[in-house]
Amino acid sequence: MRRRDGVGGGQLNFLRPFARPDSSRICIKVINHFGDEVQKVFRV
Repeated sequence: MRRRDGVGGGQLNFLRPFARPDSSRICIKVINHFGDEVQKVFRV
């Protein structure tokens, strides 16, 4: 998994895996270089 840090910074950070949540859902948040944010919940 990767995370992009900073608005327009272009840096990528790698995140560690995590245990499956009890709710079987995760939320992914993406921020583009304009600062727009989008969140989406996925069932796993």
